[in-house]
Amino acid sequence: MKNTENVSELPPRMTREQLIDAARKAAPLLPPAYCGIMTELANRLDYTSVSLCEAMAQRKELAAQNVTLREDVASWAKECDRIIE
Repeated sequence: MKNTENVSELPPRMTREQLIDAARKAAPLLPPAYCGIMTELANRLDYTSVSLCEAMAQRKELAAQNVTLREDVASWAKECDRIIE
C-alpha cells in the first residue's frame, strides 16, 4: 500500500482486535514521526487488553472462591453456636 492510495473508511464500531489490526496496517502509511507512535499505541492497546482479560478472569475466580469461603465461615459459625460449654 502506498501513501497515495485511498484508505477504506472505518466501520462505526470495531472490535478491539479490528482496531489494533487497523492501527498496525495504517502505521506504515503515516509520516515517519507518527508511524512509531501509531505502532506503539496499537501494541500498548493489545498488551493492556490481554492484561485486562487476565485480571477479569482472576477476579471471577476469586469471587467464586470468596462465595465458598463465606459459606464455610457461616457453616463454622453455626457449628460454634451449637457447642455448649
